[in-house]
Amino acid sequence: MRKQNYEEIVRQKLKTLREIKNLKQSDIAAILEVGTSTYNQYENGKRKLTINQLCKIADEYDLPIDWFTGRDTETNKRLKQ
Repeated sequence: MRKQNYEEIVRQKLKTLREIKNLKQSDIAAILEVGTSTYNQYENGKRKLTINQLCKIADEYDLPIDWFTGRDTETNKRLKQ
């Protein structure tokens, strides 16, 4: 079984979500109640999101946590509609 780098996948998914929804980094930073530079560090892998933060984003955008780890591909179709 191939080992997944879930931290990298989560970072990519954060950016994908932001781009699909036409959001700025500051928009998601506001949801997380962090500064834009802190959020930028999440996307760039300099900081790690906590599970609580990830859940907060998932709840805000009505997304399953599995989407952020790359295990849910059906949500991609729904997001692009």
